[in-house]
Amino acid sequence: MAQGRDSYRRMFARHGMPATLVRLGTPNTEVSIHVVRRYSEEEQVVREISQYDARFTLRHEEVESSGFPLPIKKGDRIIKAGEYFTIRLSRPLESHGEVIGYEVRAIGG
Repeated sequence: MAQGRDSYRRMFARHGMPATLVRLGTPNTEVSIHVVRRYSEEEQVVREISQYDARFTLRHEEVESSGFPLPIKKGDRIIKAGEYFTIRLSRPLESHGEVIGYEVRAIGG
């Protein structure tokens, strides 16, 4: 069961970048985490208008231990290297029935 967690831990040790996960509120919740960013993909939204979608992977253990209120939801933000991203979709990633991470789609940058 820990195999998925160990694999993610190695991936984040090699490719993870520091970021801040933010939930707006009173007060705002801000935690430091590491993310793995995938390249943006262009999606056709309405006729000539296109939007770029940034994808991030977050490690469940790190988000949970940071004290960030789960689940990650639409409207939460990621700040990475001075760029702001607003989360529009988050889905848990599982290994052997255990949540090991989150795939997040965000706009911004």
